[in-house]
Amino acid sequence: MTRETVLMILGALVFLSPWVGIPMMWLQWILLVLGLAIIAIGVTLRRRMHQDELPPAAPSPSSSHPATPEPRSSHIAFS
Repeated sequence: MTRETVLMILGALVFLSPWVGIPMMWLQWILLVLGLAIIAIGVTLRRRMHQDELPPAAPSPSSSHPATPEPRSSHIAFS
């Protein structure tokens, strides 16, 4: 499930909560948890949206040219 789908389901649960018949003591805790989950998902969606808007970072010089060992000579020179 995508975050957007989970967010819509949590919103529907909050909307339907007055009519489900759960005791008020439990409902307060359930709504607290649902509210925190909605906030957390909203923050992650916003962070992802802002990351998508940023231009891609230029590759660093060290990562574009990895250090490779010198090739070994297959013959030995004698003097």
